Amino acid sequence: MALCKRVSFDFLLFDCLLMSAMALKAQRQKICKSDSNLQLLIRMHTSHLYETDFYGWTQEQATLLKAQQWEQLDTVNLIEEIESLGRKERQELRNRLGLLLGHLLKWQFQPDKRSNSWLSTIREQRVQIRLLLQDSPSLKPYLDEVFFAAYELGLALAIRETQLGEQVFPEECPYTPEQVMNPKFLPESNQMDA
Repeated sequence: MALCKRVSFDFLLFDCLLMSAMALKAQRQKICKSDSNLQLLIRMHTSHLYETDFYGWTQEQATLLKAQQWEQLDTVNLIEEIESLGRKERQELRNRLGLLLGHLLKWQFQPDKRSNSWLSTIREQRVQIRLLLQDSPSLKPYLDEVFFAAYELGLALAIRETQLGEQVFPEECPYTPEQVMNPKFLPESNQMDA
């Protein structure tokens, strides 16, 4: 009889422990589910913030990155913004190079209208391009790649601002990238009647 009571007590204790373990497991699943719901709400909030307050969104993302709270990051928009930054850097390089080339063309093909303003623009664009390449050295190979597209921009600027015909200017860039970036280089005036 004592053995029976002992076995019965052990089963009862086992049942209690099993039920407690099952209750703990259910509670843990509930917490995990609520954690994932909370994560979803946080992501929805940051995504909404991206649309309504970009600066606030950037500050929040920086805070989350510093705290290494990877699950709460708005990764979709963060990836998009990082890629966009790279494109903007490349566009800035192309546009500054185009402006520089346009002013070099104006300098060469309208020598009678040369001004300190043109010279200042040439100098400033060289400095800005150099600074951009110092800040982002991986853009250096892109300089050669974008050179011809930048020449098209510069050519359009020179035609528009000098009001000279397109046939006056060379189809291909008459300067090398090294010449363009050389602070001492200024093209000689073009002898149009030669």
